[in-house]
Amino acid sequence: MPLSQSTCMNPSDTMMAHTGLTYSKTSASSGGHNLHTLPGDVLHEILLLCPTLRSLYHLVETHPAIYRAFDARRRLILRTVFDKETRGRVGRRIVDALLARTAVEKAVDAVALREALYRLYEPFWPTRLRCKLAMVLLHSYRAANMKDEALAFAKSLAPTVLSCKSPMSEARLLARALVQTYEGADLAHDALQFQESFLHLIKPQSPEHNTWAKDLVARYQTIKGPEQACQLQGTFWELYQTTLGPGNDITLSWARLIVSERQSAGQNQQAVAFHQQVRRSLDPASAQYVAWSRQQIKMLQKLEQDDKAILVTEDVWRHLQPESPGYRAWTAQLSDQYEAAGRSEDAIAVCQTAWTTTKAFLDGLPNDKARKYRARGAALLLAKAYRRNNQAEDANSIEAISESYCSS
Repeated sequence: MPLSQSTCMNPSDTMMAHTGLTYSKTSASSGGHNLHTLPGDVLHEILLLCPTLRSLYHLVETHPAIYRAFDARRRLILRTVFDKETRGRVGRRIVDALLARTAVEKAVDAVALREALYRLYEPFWPTRLRCKLAMVLLHSYRAANMKDEALAFAKSLAPTVLSCKSPMSEARLLARALVQTYEGADLAHDALQFQESFLHLIKPQSPEHNTWAKDLVARYQTIKGPEQACQLQGTFWELYQTTLGPGNDITLSWARLIVSERQSAGQNQQAVAFHQQVRRSLDPASAQYVAWSRQQIKMLQKLEQDDKAILVTEDVWRHLQPESPGYRAWTAQLSDQYEAAGRSEDAIAVCQTAWTTTKAFLDGLPNDKARKYRARGAALLLAKAYRRNNQAEDANSIEAISESYCSS
């Protein structure tokens, strides 16, 4: 039976895309052309003449010999026919539709179709679409376990990706796919080098920069060791401090990481010194400054450096005002630290200063209930300091004053 009179079914492109090109015995023809006796090269040329994937599909279904000839060179045949069918068709919607048609079940077929599509449109596409299709093709190579082709393709893409002045999301996704490809080929140093180069293209203000920076530090940890990884952490902290500001959440997260790493390595003095550097870079009026100061006090006390811990508490207390949140608590803490260090006069003096300052603050608005509350708290702190140092008469006097704020 002539090929044009094949009795095979005419499935739609959609069905072809989901089933892949496979031979069905029920559609084989037993005509007199003896296709199974033709040389493979001849059958190959016949298949290449098909103008569309549909016609190729129909032809493959006509005889087992043609299917075997197709299967022997299916990647080349599919790529050639698909290229012929799609050539000259441009436009994003058309390309997206063609890309959807390449989602066939057989991995090697998907590779062939996507290779044709990429080679056809790659020179004309804007970077965003080119990166999208390149990533799809790269994933197809990996899905088909074509590691050599995937690596060669990744290496050919790297210069293009690194030429982007400001990589958009598609370029960043493609860059990650390249890193994974290098890793899959056990080329850890190549992956590291590419990561470093690509990170320079991302603006530090972008959240994506922080993600890539963390990945790079982890790779340094594995390949170059903890010391160089720690140095890189410091570099990123300095970068974010300059570009995002010392009090930015990302900046402080890197600072915490560096402190933690140094503590884990037993480098406690270095951890304290760096912690102090971070603390001093913060605005004394900010909540971050207070939080980092509180943490540094604990670190110093753990290392039994109580005198240095007192200096930090003094530093915080000097920047507070009677109306500041935590003023009374920090006054009490500083007084307790003085007492523990045997500095009783200083313990009383700080409470006296707090009382005097708070009383003057109340005198500005003598009927303000919030100010009365603060003044009463400062008076009770001073009375407590007096009693700890056996100055009962002074304690009774200041307590009487504090009671007057309750009755008025």
